[in-house]
Amino acid sequence: MKLSPTQSIFAAMTSHEMFAIMPAALGNRILEEMAGEDKAFYRGILDGVAQARKVRTVYLERQPRSDRHNLIVSTLARPTMEPSAANILRTWFLKKQNQLLIDFLDALGVEHEKGVVEDLPEKVEDAKVKTSLAAKEQCTLCHDHENSPEFDYATYWPKIAHGPRAASGQPAKESP
Repeated sequence: MKLSPTQSIFAAMTSHEMFAIMPAALGNRILEEMAGEDKAFYRGILDGVAQARKVRTVYLERQPRSDRHNLIVSTLARPTMEPSAANILRTWFLKKQNQLLIDFLDALGVEHEKGVVEDLPEKVEDAKVKTSLAAKEQCTLCHDHENSPEFDYATYWPKIAHGPRAASGQPAKESP
């Protein structure tokens, strides 16, 4: 069975591989947000990385935060860290990128409860995936770090969201 380019990218990409290609700024952002959101969760990340690196957790804690986060991201890129990498990404999307996740799932037509999916569909139409991904690409053409350093897609997307809400005539949700 031959996969389309979109399917082959998503079918082949695992969480640890996402960390392997992730820009340092995004990895740092994820870890900063998780440290602020849930101290116990962040401590669990540190414990897991310390164990994988065969160092004590206090060693990581004494590193400057940016160095520590770079070390964590590089460790999460290891295949043996797949369960931890997947857990971090799931938790981050559900806690810190929930509206983006909800809008994406809505655009794909996937049933969910506040971004939590019980049963993933076996396949999703390529056109739906491309359309939902193209929306972000359009925004980020102009709103890059050089032109809009403060731009945060997840913050602004609810203000301009298209799709099921727009089609129903409901206004886009205002950010809190």
